[in-house]
Amino acid sequence: MSLASFISKITGIVCLRDRLPHPRGAITLELKGYSQVDDFSCGAVAGWTVVEAFDARRSFRKFYDDAAPHPKRGVSTPRLARALREHGLGVIQLRHRISFGRLRRAIDAGFPVVCCVDHDKRDGDQHWLVAYGYQSRPARVFVAGNGWLHLLGSSLVGEHVLSRRRFERMRVTGALVCHSYARDGAELGLPQTR
Repeated sequence: MSLASFISKITGIVCLRDRLPHPRGAITLELKGYSQVDDFSCGAVAGWTVVEAFDARRSFRKFYDDAAPHPKRGVSTPRLARALREHGLGVIQLRHRISFGRLRRAIDAGFPVVCCVDHDKRDGDQHWLVAYGYQSRPARVFVAGNGWLHLLGSSLVGEHVLSRRRFERMRVTGALVCHSYARDGAELGLPQTR
């Protein structure tokens, strides 16, 4: 057990707020950033980031329990998709890499994309994060849930802004495009900042 997981277990703290950049010239969705404290809750925390953005009345503890991250394996794509649906979201599951163009279209519609990525293709460790924005020039992707070691509300380790090239080089093993529903059944997205 890592020191971070030990601290999380003793304190009961699973995630911390994390400031997200919303720079001028970028298209970003209005959501609050969170980062995991332990080694295995990234999927539940990424899912919560999206659930709370669509409905702040929801309970983190209930969502976390429904996502049920395993201490060694975290959360699988089907389990996370099911938890998101149980908490009122529509989920479009992509089983292949998500291109920069498709990511832009999702964000333009107000739909955050929860991505399972393998940062280091050699070790097989996977990590969940939320793509919540992009910029065309320079081509960049803005992500939540990619930070660790917090001080005064900002992560000291990790990145929230990835170059398009770096994002596309990551092995994306799952992508969940998330939306809400209007009373008439139409898909609804989150507000954008420009």
